[in-house]
Amino acid sequence: MSPVGCPGQESQETSVQMSVSFTPTSQTPVQVILHTRNNQEIKIHFTDGFAVKLSDTVTYIGGKAADVFG
Repeated sequence: MSPVGCPGQESQETSVQMSVSFTPTSQTPVQVILHTRNNQEIKIHFTDGFAVKLSDTVTYIGGKAADVFG
């Protein structure tokens, strides 16, 4: 774990833990498309997919993936 703090102040360690307990009521397919720097697309297909917006810049995406490299 890395120390966190401001210059000139004593550093403090911090940790964050997250647990998600989710039981879907129906199987919802979700496709996530990632774009690489050289304009290639990586598609990941999830079953029972869900997304939780944690902040303006952070979204947690989860689900079941059978074969992400296939």
